[in-house]
Amino acid sequence: MEVEVGGVDGVVDRGVGGAGGGGPCPGGGNRSADCRVDLPAEWLPPLADAYCTYATDWTATELRWRLTADKAETAALRELAEGCGHQQVTFTPAPRHTTDA
Repeated sequence: MEVEVGGVDGVVDRGVGGAGGGGPCPGGGNRSADCRVDLPAEWLPPLADAYCTYATDWTATELRWRLTADKAETAALRELAEGCGHQQVTFTPAPRHTTDA
């Protein structure tokens, strides 16, 4: 499935950070219970050249895991997407776990 980053309306979820599922905390390290940040609303990569990759990877993670996005996160992604031109976000939905009752 593909979603245009320029049309961040495809982002309907709140992320856990980065394409690998654990994004960096400001000042280094990985996210944990000790480091709760609403990325990308509160943190961006230090190099502006990485913003579009960051937005694309974040969006793919959001969509893969069916997470929810707050207004600040959605606004930050829209702002990042404005400077990216046309980019494709490709993701594979994560399998849904079922429980036997």
